Amino acid sequence: MKKEAAKLERARLEEERNKQVEIKEKKKEEERKKKEADVAAKLERARLEEERIKQVEMKQKKNEEERKKKGADVAARKRHREEEDRKEKERKRRCNEEARRQQKEQDKLRAEKEEKEQRCRHADEREGKKKYLLNEEQKCQKPVKGSEIDECTKEMETGSRVFNLAVENANKASDICDNSEALEGYHDEVRSCPEIQIPCSSAICQVTLIFTWPLGVR
Repeated sequence: MKKEAAKLERARLEEERNKQVEIKEKKKEEERKKKEADVAAKLERARLEEERIKQVEMKQKKNEEERKKKGADVAARKRHREEEDRKEKERKRRCNEEARRQQKEQDKLRAEKEEKEQRCRHADEREGKKKYLLNEEQKCQKPVKGSEIDECTKEMETGSRVFNLAVENANKASDICDNSEALEGYHDEVRSCPEIQIPCSSAICQVTLIFTWPLGVR
């Protein structure tokens, strides 16, 4: 009986020991699984954190690229506006220079034309006076009576005086009118002078000293 009791006791103790071992093993397994789960969770959190950081970096990079692109677009538009403004200013400057150059050329041509007209007018006046005086001198060089010479000389002096006065008036009138107006004033003044409307009585000096030069009409 004692042997059986001892055997049963040993069996019970062995069973309890096995149960404790199983409990310990189970506990160890649970701890191991828990550790593995913790490690897995930690790894997952690390992975998620890494992904989040990557997303943040990508977002920041994208924002930076957009900001740079926007800045580049703004800078490009600014450069374009500045270039357009520069071209417009350059165009206006060239237009102003061209306008000034053309105005200068026109003024130069006008001055040259006026100077040429004045030279021609003075030359015509001098030439006409020379021709008239030479013609009258030739007419009065033939032998005539003393009274005829005196009368012709008097008429030539009167004609020369009126001629000089008319030339002076023509020069004054040329500043405000053309040559035709100046000459018209000259003829009016000549026609208004009674001293020279009497024909030369000499047969040699058959001229009527109503000056129609430079129109060339006797």
